[in-house]
Amino acid sequence: PAGAHLLLVGDVDQLPPVGPGAVFRDIVSSGAVPVVSLKTIFRQAEGSAIISNAHLINSGQAPLTGKEITDFFLFKESRPETAAQLIADLAASRVPKRFSLDAAEDIQVLAPVYGGLCGVDALNTLLQEALNPAGPEKSERRYGNTTFRVGDKVMQVVNDYDRLVFNGDVGRITRIDTEEREVQVRFEPDVVATYGFQELDELSLAYAISIHKAQGSEFRAVIIPVLRGHGRILERSLLYTAVSRARELVVLVGEPETLRHAAQISRTAERNSNLALWLRGQ
Repeated sequence: PAGAHLLLVGDVDQLPPVGPGAVFRDIVSSGAVPVVSLKTIFRQAEGSAIISNAHLINSGQAPLTGKEITDFFLFKESRPETAAQLIADLAASRVPKRFSLDAAEDIQVLAPVYGGLCGVDALNTLLQEALNPAGPEKSERRYGNTTFRVGDKVMQVVNDYDRLVFNGDVGRITRIDTEEREVQVRFEPDVVATYGFQELDELSLAYAISIHKAQGSEFRAVIIPVLRGHGRILERSLLYTAVSRARELVVLVGEPETLRHAAQISRTAERNSNLALWLRGQ
């Protein structure tokens, strides 16, 4: 209707759209519509290094780490195979014990890519073995390259309006019935969804997820690999998005030079669009 209002809420410094353009960024930068910038931080505690380091990353600088900083750490490692094992140890044992966190509920591993030794897929295999190993009392089902097991942390990867679960929802496998050929998953707060064995392509393990999938979510602690092998995809908006997902703790595993390089590189500026000009009537 003629009197309708449209209110957009977002963060221009996070990841750009999957498709062409940068619509939200262009609307904000056009000067053609009223813009209000929210400055008060609610996710992290006042004085948190997560906040100050997120600002440093946005300004093109590497985040600060050191003995005096208690909620933002960098474990230096350049070898992918060693880094993967370190991430699994940190997520399953060292971080939960040091910070009194639940390994499965409070800690989320965020990876820039799916492939490679420190990608989502390989890390999920390591973390599943560390946090939910096979046992005679646990039913499991193989689907493609993934073994789903009772107790596993899983993510819905497509919108399913019949089951009322949506892309990015995280839950726990509570039952695998080999006779009925179905898997039951409990999602928060109180949704229970049942999948036939042939429908398991709607689920993925979620001990590690991609940074893109994490956008819009928050976690008490995040662990992030930052390795040279992640190549062009590791850049400022991706690093900023990953770091800002954490409420209480950020742990980076990788190379300081790669971290500096990622903060310096901003590829969102490469999005060419006339939208801002059109909005200004030019």
